[in-house]
Parts: sequence; structure tokens; C-alpha cells
Amino acid sequence: MVSGEMEARWRALAEEAVAGMKEWRQQHPKATLVQIERALDERLMKVRARMLEDAAQVSAAADIAGAKKGERPVCVSDRPNTTLASPQAGVREAKAANAKRTWSGGRSRQSNATASRRNFEAPK
Repeated sequence: MVSGEMEARWRALAEEAVAGMKEWRQQHPKATLVQIERALDERLMKVRARMLEDAAQVSAAADIAGAKKGERPVCVSDRPNTTLASPQAGVREAKAANAKRTWSGGRSRQSNATASRRNFEAPK
């Protein structure tokens, strides 16, 4: 359960992120969308990391002492032929691909949108 102390800490970090972004925008009035996105992500990742850490710490799943052997988390190195991937991994790869792509490279907006959708469709 989220305590009042945690919520206060989250609010303070969120306010810090908003204030930092406001200041950054004043310092970078001609920033591109990619630059703005990076600055925003940098600030929001701090909030996200703290919230995730706090939420995980108070989760019932965090108390593994009483869990049975089969229910306890296992180190990835102890499980051969398995890979743990972040659900955000695909999103990061897509963002990286989009950042490299030049959208004004002679293709219309329609074809750019179609190409972008192809990047996110599941393989057939």
C-alpha cells in the first residue's frame, strides 16, 4: 500500500520534473521535438524509477522469505536458455529507428505512417 510519505515524495519529484522542464524550455526555445522528448524523458525517468522502486518495496511479492522455493524469484544466470526483456525494449528500439529515419526524405506523410505501422506490426 502506498503511504503518505511515498506519495509526498512522488509529488515532490513530479513537481521537480515539471519545474525542470519549464526551466529547460526557457533555456532552449528553439529545441526540436527529439531534444524536447529527451529532456522530458530524462526528468520523468527519475520519477518513474522512484515510483517503481517504492511500489516494488511495499509489494507482497517483495517479501520472499516466506515464499516456497518454486515461488521465489530466480536469478537469470541460474536459468539457462531464458531471457528477461523489458516490456519497453520494443518501444525503445522503435524510437531509435524513428529517430534515425528522415521523415522528409521524399516520402509523403501517408507513406511514412504506413512504414511506421509496419515497424509495430507482429511478424506473420
